[in-house]
Amino acid sequence: MYLAIVLVLSLLLFVFDTGSFPLISPDEPRYAETAREMIESGDFLSPICNYLPRFDKPILFYWLEVLSFKVFGINEFAARFPSVLAGSGMVWLSYILASRHGFPLLSASITSSTLVFFLCSKLSITDMVLCFFISAALVFFYLGYSNRLERKQKFALGGSISSKWFISTWIMMGLGFLTKGPIAVFIPILVIFLFLFFVKDLRSFFNHTKTELWLGFLGFLLISLPWYVYIHFKTNAAFTREFFFNHNIERYLQEHSGHGEPFWFFLPVLLVSLLPWTVFLPQSLFSFDYSQKYNLQSSKSVTQRLIGFSIIWFLVVFLFFSLSQTKLVTYILPGILPLNFLVARWWHEKFKSSKSSGYENMDLIFGLVFFAVLMLGALVLSLTVFKPALLKLDAHAFILPIIIIASVCCAASIIAMTAALHQAVVSFNFLLFASIFSYLVLNHFIFKPYALYRDSGSKYFMQNLKASEKLTTLKIHQTRFCFYGKRKVEKLGKKQLYSYLTENTDDEVRYFVSKHRYIQGFERFLDKKIAPSMNGSDLFIDFKNSPRLFYGKAML
Repeated sequence: MYLAIVLVLSLLLFVFDTGSFPLISPDEPRYAETAREMIESGDFLSPICNYLPRFDKPILFYWLEVLSFKVFGINEFAARFPSVLAGSGMVWLSYILASRHGFPLLSASITSSTLVFFLCSKLSITDMVLCFFISAALVFFYLGYSNRLERKQKFALGGSISSKWFISTWIMMGLGFLTKGPIAVFIPILVIFLFLFFVKDLRSFFNHTKTELWLGFLGFLLISLPWYVYIHFKTNAAFTREFFFNHNIERYLQEHSGHGEPFWFFLPVLLVSLLPWTVFLPQSLFSFDYSQKYNLQSSKSVTQRLIGFSIIWFLVVFLFFSLSQTKLVTYILPGILPLNFLVARWWHEKFKSSKSSGYENMDLIFGLVFFAVLMLGALVLSLTVFKPALLKLDAHAFILPIIIIASVCCAASIIAMTAALHQAVVSFNFLLFASIFSYLVLNHFIFKPYALYRDSGSKYFMQNLKASEKLTTLKIHQTRFCFYGKRKVEKLGKKQLYSYLTENTDDEVRYFVSKHRYIQGFERFLDKKIAPSMNGSDLFIDFKNSPRLFYGKAML
């Protein structure tokens, strides 16, 4: 009953306003357009985008979007719905794992109110779905391993136990492999290996779970291998070369698409991603006594086992992607859930001890004070350092929402501090509801306007452009125009665009789109080229201004 309520509430939170703003270029339109073209062509095995083969990602996410388009129609909400479900799936995973330790509602609440999950559950990208499959593989392993230990202790057995969990682990890795490739297998296997090594159970585990592991591996192959074999031969190995070597190995070893970042890049990303619970992470980590030697296979050390598994899980994700030469903010997603467990466990302990006032709860007071200071600092930065950038989007539009968010969070912190020593659950609830309210404000008054700013009228422009009228883009991503216009759109350079506009077209109108900063140079280029080459013909350029883009019209 509680689980159903939690899932429904998290689903409503992630669904809120999800389809009310355009797809954010360049990533969201790429996935949505690929799924749309699958429906248009009837070919659901060979991904294409802008009517050209797309080798960046495997097939599963496109299938999920196709199913969503079939149910909800081809629109922004449907494109993002797979991520919404994955976000709710993360809440479910946190609930079922924490239920073994007595704080399922607490863990699920923290997961659903973590900033990075809230935002990424509203985007049509593969990262949230991949995060779910990696997390599910590790959660299922942990549940199976815990069941095995409990039955082993109870019945003194070492045979096949909890096969469904270990088989499910392989199934999740297979689905993840079909979503984004080898990383969905490498991360879980490395975490599992290091955990078993740490608890000194490698040999015993593999000796007693051979059947389940082989059955699971067979399921992994049946799920993932057929499509990879098909696309390998269909593309004469082009997909295999491009995807595995260029988009996996080369991305890891070399900077790709300007996303090279320093080694410490994910540290500040982590601190922001885990908000508002970031301020309680240090207490959560240091509340564990690392000096004691625990027998993690003992029935008396269930909590220690969870803490050890969670720390290994997080460190593997954090260090692996920190060593990568290409870094994106969303890479850290699979490492957030174990930190949610640690924070939830810490709050659970505070709930039990908060009624005894004194030094036991000073770390709670410290966290709340730090939270209030953090919110106040965010407000000051927004109104000073970031104000010029915000004004470029829409003058003064974001100032009021930022003030509302900061004020609500600060007020919640002050109220929570009054209850911290005597009733931590009151403090937690104030912070939880303040965070969720702030996210709803953030989504509607900041995230949505940002998406509209990025779109700059392209959705409206394409939906009103006749099918017979041609469009090209000058040095900008064209996929959003493909999706909203349901047509192929070329991406041209300056000289190519000049030919496109000036070739003999018998009074045909041609349109093009570019960013503001590219237009001035293009106009100078036209001034030099137009006089000697037009021979009395008339080239008319009509620019329509928008926040980021220029829409041009040429008529010969």
